[in-house]
Amino acid sequence: MESTAEDLAREAERLHRAGNSADAFSLALEAVRRFPRSSLSHTNAGYFYILRGEPALALRSYESALRLSPDNPEARRGLAVAKTQCGMAAQGDSIAAAPYRGSGTPVRVLVPITLGSGNIVTERLFDDRIFAVTKLAVELHPVDAPLPEHDVVFNAIGDADSSAHALDLAYELLAPTHKRVLNEPRAIADTGRREQAARLADLTDVRVPKIDLINRSQARDLATPVLLRAPGYHAGEHFERAESAEQIERALEQIPGDALFAIEFLDVRDARGGYAKYRVMAVDGRIYPLHLAISRDWKVHYFSAQMAAEPEYREREAVFLRDPQAVLGERAWNALSRVIEREQLHYAGIDFTLDADGRVVVFETNATMAVRYPPDDPMWAYRRPAVDAVLDAMRAMLLRYSSIATLPP
Repeated sequence: MESTAEDLAREAERLHRAGNSADAFSLALEAVRRFPRSSLSHTNAGYFYILRGEPALALRSYESALRLSPDNPEARRGLAVAKTQCGMAAQGDSIAAAPYRGSGTPVRVLVPITLGSGNIVTERLFDDRIFAVTKLAVELHPVDAPLPEHDVVFNAIGDADSSAHALDLAYELLAPTHKRVLNEPRAIADTGRREQAARLADLTDVRVPKIDLINRSQARDLATPVLLRAPGYHAGEHFERAESAEQIERALEQIPGDALFAIEFLDVRDARGGYAKYRVMAVDGRIYPLHLAISRDWKVHYFSAQMAAEPEYREREAVFLRDPQAVLGERAWNALSRVIEREQLHYAGIDFTLDADGRVVVFETNATMAVRYPPDDPMWAYRRPAVDAVLDAMRAMLLRYSSIATLPP
C-alpha cells in the first residue's frame, strides 16, 4: 500500500522520539518531495528546520503550509516562531494543542513557551498516552485572555539569558492560575550563567568559574587564557577559548552581538589528559545520571566527543550510569544535591566535572538541557535506561502535581 503524508509524518515522529533525528529530518524532507500539496508535510519540515537552528528555511516551509491550508494552527504558530527567530514581527495563534493518543481521561498540561530560542526541549517529556499538552506562546497571548483549561503547568521557557522578557510575560499570564506551576518563571529568571555562578559560589565542595558580562571593547583588556561566549547560545555555539590577545581578536570575529560572557578557564584535565563532562538531571529534587562525555578537546559535548570511537570511554560512562554515587563519591554527590536545592527548580540539569581535589566543578546548570535517546544502535543500548529513568520521573512528577486541585493558601 502506498504511504500517505500522514504515514510519513508518523514515522518521522517515531524516529525523532527514538533519538534518530537525522533520519527523521530526511524523512520529513522526503514527505515534502512526495507530497508537495500536503500542508502537514510542510509543517513537519518547518518544525525540523527550527530544531536545526535554520529559521529562514522554517519560515519558507510554514508559509508553504499556510498557502495550502490557511487554517492550520500548528503552521501559524510555527510561522510566528520562525519570524521571531528571523528578527521579524510575529503574529499568529497563541495556543497549539498536541494530539492526545490515550484512551482515558488525559492529564491536561499547559506549557508556556517563547517565540524565541530559549525553550526547553519537551518533545519526549510528555507521554501523549497520558498527557494532553497545550503550548501557549506568551508573546502572542493577551494578558486579559483566559488560559486554556489545565491540571498542571510546566513552564518550558528555560533560558534566562535570552528570554527575560518572555519570562516576565509568563509570570504575568500565569498569575490567575490556581494550579501548580513547575519551573516557575521567576525561578528560571535567576538561572542566567552569570547569576548562577554568583549564586553557587559559596556552596561547600562546589567550584564555579567566574563569569562577567562585558562588551566587545572590554574583551581586549582581558587576561588570558579566557573563554568567550555569546549569551543565549548552547551546545558550544559561539563559544571560544583564547590563549593570547591575538586569539581574543579572532574569537571576537566569530562571536555575534556586542555583549559577551568572559568566563574563567579552569584546567580540569584528568590524569590521562582528557576532559570529562558529566550530566545529571534533577526532577522534583532527585538526581538522575544522564550521560558522561569524554573528549581530548576542552570544549566537551557528547556529539563531538570520542565516545563512539573509544570502548573504554563507553565503559566508563556505563559504570557511571549504573552507580553514579559510587563513581562520584559521597562528597561530590552531596555537593550536587546542594546545587539542586539552591536552584529551586522542578526540572533542571547540571553539566560538571570533578577537580583534582574531588570538588564538583559546575560548567552549567539550568532547565534547558535536553534529554534525548541515543541512536538506535546496540552500541548505545546501555544509555537508554538512564533516559527512561528521567522520563519516568517526569511522568510521576506531573501526575503528582496535577492531582493537587489548587495551590495551598
